[in-house]
Amino acid sequence: MSPTHSTPASIPFFSLPNWLSAAGHCSIDLGAILAEVGVDLATIEPQTTRVSCEAIARAMTICSVETHRRHPDRHFPFVLGTHFVFQYVPDIETFLATCASLRDAERVFDWVRVLINPHLHQKIVERDGQAGVTLSWQDLPPDLSGLFHDCIDMTMAASLKTARLLAGNDFALRSVSLRRTRPLVDARLYEEHFQAPVHFDQDEDTVWFDQHWLDAPLKSALPALHQRAAERVERQLAGMAQPGDSVAAQLERSLVANPALLSQRLEEVADTLNLHPRTLQRRLREAGQNYSDLQARVRFHLASEWLKDGVLSVESISERLGFADRRSFTQAFVRWAKVSPSQFRRVSGFP
Repeated sequence: MSPTHSTPASIPFFSLPNWLSAAGHCSIDLGAILAEVGVDLATIEPQTTRVSCEAIARAMTICSVETHRRHPDRHFPFVLGTHFVFQYVPDIETFLATCASLRDAERVFDWVRVLINPHLHQKIVERDGQAGVTLSWQDLPPDLSGLFHDCIDMTMAASLKTARLLAGNDFALRSVSLRRTRPLVDARLYEEHFQAPVHFDQDEDTVWFDQHWLDAPLKSALPALHQRAAERVERQLAGMAQPGDSVAAQLERSLVANPALLSQRLEEVADTLNLHPRTLQRRLREAGQNYSDLQARVRFHLASEWLKDGVLSVESISERLGFADRRSFTQAFVRWAKVSPSQFRRVSGFP
């Protein structure tokens, strides 16, 4: 059994207000630039309009060129990242602002992938006393992969802004690794922005910092408000039906965004979709599916991703997916993949 996920060619343009703010700061005509890539600014509704990933990447490149032409000391992706806020998902902002630690904020990575951009994958990595956030754009046609370096720059800038807002101005990066061979602008702008050494032509896109920052207590932690914000985000994610979406697709998206639901009773799971459990079961049955199979599909999908990442232990993955113990998880994984989790991880290149 393997998960079936369609890769959309377009994503919601939730970040349009941030683009407009950044474009104003850089003195460039965003409307004309969007028109150049086939997007009519006058018809965009940020919460509903979907724009192709290629158009967004090309618009980012043009914005970068135009900004550099007018202001050689500015890099548009950094300006956009600095201006980025979850304007149309304010509960994510509340969730972030009330985190107990930076590690606690990792949950937002999954929400962003479901809510804003299924191609953008972010994860925390820990190596040799350092921690980092690695970014990648996945499931893109090979001829488009080179377009997204500026998008990576923007996401890194937004992540750095968030980390400093949460942990304080003492938060500092140790280094930045970028896959792009050379920057569009003066490389010194990168080191000035990140205030750390920046290395180009690397194997990954990662910002590195001291590991202790991950679990350092944050003064702004408010657990009750934090939990309520998380619950509201999950309800919003569950209710984001796309054209042609079935209740099964909505449920699968909800489980991927919030793996903790995998260990909950059906009543709690149905509640995220604002459905009675019997209604959920009936709609799944009408679609020729059942909850157990869908739950297994999501578990296999997440387990495969986490095993390939090489960060979580098999025990941690088992716990996150709601299995009683490692043995139960291993038995289930062998049914799905015909190999054990440890064998799967070795094949993926991790010990």
